[in-house]
Amino acid sequence: MVGFFQSLFNLINWRPDVIFIKGGYVCLPVGYAARLLRIPLVLHDSDAHPGLTNRLLSPFAKAIGTGAPLEYYNYPPEKASYVGIPVAPEFHQYSEAERKKN
Repeated sequence: MVGFFQSLFNLINWRPDVIFIKGGYVCLPVGYAARLLRIPLVLHDSDAHPGLTNRLLSPFAKAIGTGAPLEYYNYPPEKASYVGIPVAPEFHQYSEAERKKN
């Protein structure tokens, strides 16, 4: 409950245009406060199976991105898109030369 009221207070002060949520227990009060204030939610679920927080917040989400193909999720197809997992371009598979160098 404390987290919900803290989230509500901060969202009223900051008044963001959208909230991006990755899941986890910390996101639940933020998501419910955003819903109450009618701030759009965008979820990204990078796990192969949706966690509890994302399952609870998905009905309120405007859009849902997934890290695995949609067949592994029970999200509404009109909201969900397979987007993969964002990775910085510096991360790549090592070439044989890079392996030998390190």
